[in-house]
Amino acid sequence: SPRAARSREVAARRPVSTAGPVLACAALVVAASMSMPVAGAILLFLLLTTARTVDRFLAGLRGREETSRTRRRAVTVQLLTSPWAFASAALRTLVTMILPVGIAAATAYAAAQLIPAYLGWHAYNGNAAVGLGAAAAVVAVWIGPGGTAHRRSTRRAVRAITPSPTASLALTGAIVIAVAAIALVVWRYPVIDWTPLPKAPTRGL
Repeated sequence: SPRAARSREVAARRPVSTAGPVLACAALVVAASMSMPVAGAILLFLLLTTARTVDRFLAGLRGREETSRTRRRAVTVQLLTSPWAFASAALRTLVTMILPVGIAAATAYAAAQLIPAYLGWHAYNGNAAVGLGAAAAVVAVWIGPGGTAHRRSTRRAVRAITPSPTASLALTGAIVIAVAAIALVVWRYPVIDWTPLPKAPTRGL
């Protein structure tokens, strides 16, 4: 019916929610950090850099499509500039992660002192402390200096990767499964691997 057709058209125009994939990625970073803190930081860096790169690619492509004769030419030219865009995004992300990493270290250190005294999780004290540090870093990345750019690029990249609610749900589900798998490993083997660092940077973790 015409009413149903209009409803489908409105639904198609409505932006797909990015909350699920974004929260799942945040949980993935925290879960990975509980077992391998350095790897978790690298994962966060790669996710943010990729989001910035995709965002810049899409923005550049829209501009080139207005001046290029064909879409294929616009895509080709934009792809040729992608290495520079990735390098620029990586540098910007690295700079904006300095403060969150410091906040993560301070939070993890404080938690390592408080958790044994008040909660006594014993074997999981270090994992919990590092996990809290990672969570603090994720929050700082999202709302701290550079947070506006991170939020914008992340949402645009997620919408480009998951153009439909079904795709968004599938991506969220896949990431949640990965988080559950990592949590199971931490539960079974509560050790912290600081690779590639030769030893833990903070005593007691």
